[in-house]
Amino acid sequence: MEDSLNARRLLLEHFGMHPSGKDFWERVPIRDRKLLGSAKRHSDFLEMRLASGPSDRPLYIFYSKQAVGSFLGRAAAIARAIGVTQKNMILDLLPFGSALSGSMYCRACNKAGVGVMAVGTPNITRPELAIELIDRLRPDVWFSMPSYALRLLAAADAKGSDCVPKKIMISDEILSDAELDELKKFGAELYETYGPAECPAISTSERNRDPRIQTVVGTGAYVESVETARGNELLVTDLNNTSTPVIRYRTGNLATDIRYGKDGSVKEFTLCQNDRSES
Repeated sequence: MEDSLNARRLLLEHFGMHPSGKDFWERVPIRDRKLLGSAKRHSDFLEMRLASGPSDRPLYIFYSKQAVGSFLGRAAAIARAIGVTQKNMILDLLPFGSALSGSMYCRACNKAGVGVMAVGTPNITRPELAIELIDRLRPDVWFSMPSYALRLLAAADAKGSDCVPKKIMISDEILSDAELDELKKFGAELYETYGPAECPAISTSERNRDPRIQTVVGTGAYVESVETARGNELLVTDLNNTSTPVIRYRTGNLATDIRYGKDGSVKEFTLCQNDRSES
């Protein structure tokens, strides 16, 4: 608990907020997309990505060196949590380019010595070619958005190809009831991960549980919830990002069945099917 308090104090001091008093954190304003987008840019960033959202105006997220190391560490922790080892072959069907998820999990697995086929989404590799690679090399773990995993599984099934992976890790889209029901029919172990672009790779589901039940993994992300008219909305703070003040940031994602840790942060929650709020 003390480590979390100190990390939050140091982060606020870095951005000139000068915390004081026992309730200093509760007095920190909750940030939305507009407020985060107007924040001053720092020159010490290592990476920059564009965060998607409801607004036509792009949101630039700058990650410091410490933030990059932290989210890659959490991505590696998620891979370990779902049982990925060096014996597996990964098919990475997540977005690349300005999106972070594809390259993040690819880099984390590469560092751990796990082989990765970085195929990406249909705008990077044609689905026909992806199916050909799957049929030839038989990767046993897929990282994918649920809609694309279903599309490839259905196409492979129509060809009579028995190439269902052992595990499918869902990311970048929140899994719907209909998608979950369809994916279950193929018999693969299903996992869902969660983490907005502003603070990636926060949590994952566990084996033989509803994939939407999430457990926070790794370090560097402080997760809270706030009551809104729509339900309990998740807030995230990137404790290691000294380039963009992702502090008590509204994710727009709703959660239920929330369990808290001793430091007041969210440790387990169930993701709700919802669109991001207009924050």
